[in-house]
Amino acid sequence: MGVRGARAKDIYKVWNLYSRLSPPKDIFSFLVRLICCLSCWRGTRIFFRWVFNPLLFDILVAEMDKRVIGFCYLKGDFTAIRASFAVSVDSLSEGKGIGTALTKAMLEKAKTRGYRTVVLTVFYDTPGALHIYRQLGFVPMRVSMGLKVEKDA
Repeated sequence: MGVRGARAKDIYKVWNLYSRLSPPKDIFSFLVRLICCLSCWRGTRIFFRWVFNPLLFDILVAEMDKRVIGFCYLKGDFTAIRASFAVSVDSLSEGKGIGTALTKAMLEKAKTRGYRTVVLTVFYDTPGALHIYRQLGFVPMRVSMGLKVEKDA
């Protein structure tokens, strides 16, 4: 298994892995959705180069046997002090250290970019992820609460 920078050809696998996370509501997800919708357009390569621009996002993928099995992205805020972070691993490859390897590699990127804080959202129903993040030094910073709203039957 190796970790490398993402390339434009990885966009569909990255999107599939990203979709496993909580429903996205940020610029990265908007851009990926836009690209997927425009995938038949001849200028798609321009959009790929924009999304995979290292000045906007740092995106790493984990690859095994030339197959993308995980990804991690880091995007800074406008102050360049704090960055958001997400990681996702293919369900068939979970529990093999892939998420840990991606996280460690991305934390090194965050250091070189000069970020002082890296934040992520992790859900309580993923105890494996919680354990890994705690081992790497992550600590709770705030509590988010949610309520599932359903239509009455």
